[in-house]
Amino acid sequence: MKTTLIKTYALCLLMGTMLTNCKKGDAGPQGPAGTNGTNGNANVKSTTASNVVWVYSDPDYVTTINVPAITQDILSNGAVLVYINVQGDVYQQLPVTFYPTNSYSETYSVECFVGGVRIYVTDSDLLKPVNQPSNSFKYKIVTIAGSGRIKSVDTKDYKEVANTYGISE
Repeated sequence: MKTTLIKTYALCLLMGTMLTNCKKGDAGPQGPAGTNGTNGNANVKSTTASNVVWVYSDPDYVTTINVPAITQDILSNGAVLVYINVQGDVYQQLPVTFYPTNSYSETYSVECFVGGVRIYVTDSDLLKPVNQPSNSFKYKIVTIAGSGRIKSVDTKDYKEVANTYGISE
């Protein structure tokens, strides 16, 4: 019995010593400085697509562009912005309607899904056009995580989006 009491006392003394010798929050030495990363925003990704393949599916021409950065979280909490470049360095956000004549128009619209986007081209007369949409157009797809969204940005202006989020051409 006396031996058990001495062992218990010794164990309590040892535990008390161990628990009081360290203070929470003691910092170690400063580590070496890291390398500079590239400019940009980890919450924003951009991809460019061109030479897309169009398939006619009455009444639209449709193309699918794979964009792995589009996740369910991006769709639920963030943003997917799709732009078309038809001339020079000017990009227009989809949906957009072009008017080749006063009585006829082509509308480019977009559907986003996990893993990609579908772009639809629909003519105002809902008939199959003689020619498919141009393959010379470029498309920019920008994904923004919910935590990276800046509400004051005019998302219709691609240059403002690119400058604000550090997207390089």
